[in-house]
Amino acid sequence: MKKLKDNNSTVRFALIVAAIFSILFPYLLCTHTKKGIRKDLSNSLRTVLNTTEQNLLMWIKAEEAIIKSWSLNNELISQEVNELLNSSQLHDDLVSSPVTLKLRKHFKPILESEGYKGFFIITPEYINIGSMRDANLGDESLIDKSLLERAFRGETFLTLPQESDVPLLNSAGKMVENYPTMFLVSPFKDNIGDVIAVMTFRIDPNLEFSKQLSLGKIGNTGETYAFNENAQLLSSIRFEDKLKEVGIVDKDKTSILELKIHNPGVNLVEDNNTLNANNYNDKPLTYMAQSATKGESGINLMGYLDYRGVNVIGAWKWNSEYNFGLATEIEFKEAYSTLLSLRYAMILTGLIGLSVIVAAYFYIRHSKDNERLSLEDGLTGIANRRMLDLTLKNEFNHSMRYKKPLSILMIDVDFFKSYNDVFGHLAGDDALRKIAMIIKNCVLRKSDLVARYGGEEFCVVLLDTISENAYNIAEKIREKVYTEKIHRNPIEGFEWITVSIGVKTLIVDENTDISTEIAQADTALYQAKNTGRNRTQIFKD
Repeated sequence: MKKLKDNNSTVRFALIVAAIFSILFPYLLCTHTKKGIRKDLSNSLRTVLNTTEQNLLMWIKAEEAIIKSWSLNNELISQEVNELLNSSQLHDDLVSSPVTLKLRKHFKPILESEGYKGFFIITPEYINIGSMRDANLGDESLIDKSLLERAFRGETFLTLPQESDVPLLNSAGKMVENYPTMFLVSPFKDNIGDVIAVMTFRIDPNLEFSKQLSLGKIGNTGETYAFNENAQLLSSIRFEDKLKEVGIVDKDKTSILELKIHNPGVNLVEDNNTLNANNYNDKPLTYMAQSATKGESGINLMGYLDYRGVNVIGAWKWNSEYNFGLATEIEFKEAYSTLLSLRYAMILTGLIGLSVIVAAYFYIRHSKDNERLSLEDGLTGIANRRMLDLTLKNEFNHSMRYKKPLSILMIDVDFFKSYNDVFGHLAGDDALRKIAMIIKNCVLRKSDLVARYGGEEFCVVLLDTISENAYNIAEKIREKVYTEKIHRNPIEGFEWITVSIGVKTLIVDENTDISTEIAQADTALYQAKNTGRNRTQIFKD
């Protein structure tokens, strides 16, 4: 019996090891691969972000150089600007002034060649005295006064996108109020180097500015975009059409200045999203935007929700020179597609391995169950005669090797034939099951064996047990059967079913015969019956 348990433990251990390996190996492989992929993604995101930033800054510097060159080296424009500064600056006078026409003629070539949308000449009082549009003349400049003051101090710079003071054409050719615009700003100096006015070119941020950032697209879902300290977009985004479709961005406008980088909390790409577009701006900023608008640079490879509610990874930084942030993001699924494919493959491999192990386990379990059933008594559920013979053989060898006492209890139900005749075989079977469980519950050590010997007879094998202890266990069994009052005894003079027990204790040597020892325990049993039943008798030579 112990050998069978040891075999079961060995098989169970082997199956557990195989199961752990089938799970651990794919996990370790995926973990190792994940580290490598994350390192590559980190490098790629930072490279794209930094390269895009450098391209954007180079473009800004080039644009600043162009306007600076025009403001410093064009004597004809200088004359015309001086005339306007010394003339009436009322709207109607500026519109009708021939100098205005000359100024527009001089600026037209650069506007066409560089794609600028217009120009302004601005006085120290912040009044527009030169423009391609009549409507702007004589009005106060749209550009923030603090920026203009920088120009009057001699700086040349590019402004961030801001709302236009006049309707502008959108990409569909429709005039739209508050459309975003940018300005190149440079001081305009006289012959002695004093700043007498400011010259600006109007730029459409949907074109060149956004074009520089569009170079930062990665794969099918990656993009790089700019934003201000209020988390408002300053450049076009890849998924603008989707935001227009759900109503977050006006169909006639652009996402620039219209969209703040909020986390909607739901995936807007999915058709069943439940977000009311009016509630979008009530949502918190994305993880990236919260960090970047604090002036922080960072990277997140674990995933966070972007302005569409889509899980992305990204890198970001804040440019303190121009006071804007840049972010490069790509959808998590695309970024980790290789890892996800490997993970699915490893999961499948693991599942196949586990399936084989489970199948092997149940096969072995089935085999063990069959083996167990072949060693188990079908009526009572305890060991059968075959299991008893195997155990006795093993334990006799153990007793002989270690010189340890071995005790055998033979137990028989008193007057059981009469019980069956009176109450029937079904009642008799029920009584045998109850008696078997009583005996089993009285024999507490797992190393001991309780078996059905045959008919109404049971046998208990007690390892390393002296005669006195074996007798005490036998008495415990006998008394428990009686006090349980399983059923009335059909024989007059006996109230309840009882058992008689014979005990034989021995230390096995090379001359010991199993059948002889069983017979002697059986002899003690019949001595107990012959002296009145419901008794325990130790075998005596």
